[in-house]
Amino acid sequence: SAEVCFVDEGGRYDGDALFTKRKNQALAVKTADCLPLFLASGNYTGIIHMGWRSAEKGILDNISCDLTEFKVTLGVGLRKCCYQVGDEFGQYQNFKPFLEKRSSKLYFDPVSFAKHQLLNQGLKEDNFFDLNLCSLCHSFCCGKGWEKNFFSYRQNKTDSRTLSFILKI
Repeated sequence: SAEVCFVDEGGRYDGDALFTKRKNQALAVKTADCLPLFLASGNYTGIIHMGWRSAEKGILDNISCDLTEFKVTLGVGLRKCCYQVGDEFGQYQNFKPFLEKRSSKLYFDPVSFAKHQLLNQGLKEDNFFDLNLCSLCHSFCCGKGWEKNFFSYRQNKTDSRTLSFILKI
């Protein structure tokens, strides 16, 4: 969904983005190829589960916080190296600049998409960080050691998920 929830107490929320001002409040999302975004400022902490559907519906546009003081880090999820999509992605105008054709296949760059969207909302470029860990190729194609522990639904339809969390202290 493109739902952004502001959290005052623990519990389960229906949105794909959670923000809080409350200290000692952990926020968590589960992913297995979708991209988790961790956000922190002096006032707010947030986490976003960004899949292509929530991205297309405008989840990043729905953040009502002033992003000028935020730092954003992208966690483990699909990257442009492996995020193959169908030709129907060409119908989504907001995705077009982030699509690349390679060997007659179409690939989506969710990192550049997220960065572009967040910079347009006031995030400073120096406050955007990417762990650059692809859930697909780091978990199966070229992973070594601890990197093999990432879950990828696209690879094997796993029911397992990566738990990403952030804690406001």
